Amino acid sequence: MTTLTITNTTLCDKGHTPHKESISVVAHNFDDADYYTFCEVCENNIEMFSYYDDDCGVRYSKWSVSK
Repeated sequence: MTTLTITNTTLCDKGHTPHKESISVVAHNFDDADYYTFCEVCENNIEMFSYYDDDCGVRYSKWSVSK
C-alpha cells in the first residue's frame, strides 16, 4: 500500500493549498498512483502522481492544476 505523507500545507508551485481531507487516490499498481483534490484558496482541481525510480524508490510529482 502506498502512503502519502503531507508535511507542508502549501505544496503547489503556484501556491495552491491542497484540501487534504478530500484527496482521492487512483492506484495503478503498488508503485504508481494518481492523487486528486482541489485547492482550498482558488478551488481549482489539482493533481499529482507517484512513480517508481530505480535509484530512489517511489517519487512524487508536485501538485499542479488539472487540465
